[in-house]
Amino acid sequence: MPTLGGVNVWVQVDGLRVPEHRTLFDRNKTHVTCFIPSTEGKRFTVHFENVAREDIDVAGYVYIDSLFMDGKLLLASRNRESVQISGRSKAAGKECPFKFAKLKLTEDDEEAEADLQRLRDLGTISVRIDFVKPGRQRDRQFKDAPTTKPILETQKKAGTHCTELDEPVNKNVPTHIRDVRRLPDRKILTFIFSYAPEDWLKARELIDPATSYKVKKEPKDSRGVKREPEDVKPKVEPAVENLDSDDDIELLSASPFRIKAKRRRREPSRTQSGTLSQEVIDLTGDD
Repeated sequence: MPTLGGVNVWVQVDGLRVPEHRTLFDRNKTHVTCFIPSTEGKRFTVHFENVAREDIDVAGYVYIDSLFMDGKLLLASRNRESVQISGRSKAAGKECPFKFAKLKLTEDDEEAEADLQRLRDLGTISVRIDFVKPGRQRDRQFKDAPTTKPILETQKKAGTHCTELDEPVNKNVPTHIRDVRRLPDRKILTFIFSYAPEDWLKARELIDPATSYKVKKEPKDSRGVKREPEDVKPKVEPAVENLDSDDDIELLSASPFRIKAKRRRREPSRTQSGTLSQEVIDLTGDD
């Protein structure tokens, strides 16, 4: 799994890590890209851990297909555990899981997606890692999921995947957010997972043709009803704090369609002390 600055990030399906291919690090060791196979209809989760075991709080922000989804903060006191981000919070007690899906296409220019940033970042899971200091806590305001549009067929993205938000499931969703300040002496780390069907990646020699990635069948109970797969790692929800901000983020993209492209930069807001400020959801006290 990709490791930068003492932090590991990976993607799981059915409780198993999805293998990465063509992993590339930038010269400064702050940005890494790789390719992973995706399977239509499969839910997935994003994970990170502080393998350096530093006494420092680590925040992870997740963007999928250029859209901010969710994030969490791993407290320094629990740095021997990993964090899982499985979907976008819809309301208190509800979450919409991430799911790989077939890309929706259209021939109508009027209804097609026109956002160049989204078109460029389709098929990517982007994770930004910040080293931060938590601040004050306040009530959380839940936001609606971003709306998406079909892709024009002439964009030549047919046969690839996107991510959908599945039907809401019951989830222990915290109801508070906490302001955090990014430590100015620590670099921002960016992990980009470009995903597409295995056959699509093999045809473009982005993964070894001899590689065979197989996902497990959906588990069912004795009545034949599908059960939710169990993660191979223990869930540590009470050990982390959710992030609730998509502001002040700068990412680099490495989708299957464009190896490297910069997102438009927005100047981050600053506190009086000159450190960066963002929002975080607080799970502390929700145990």
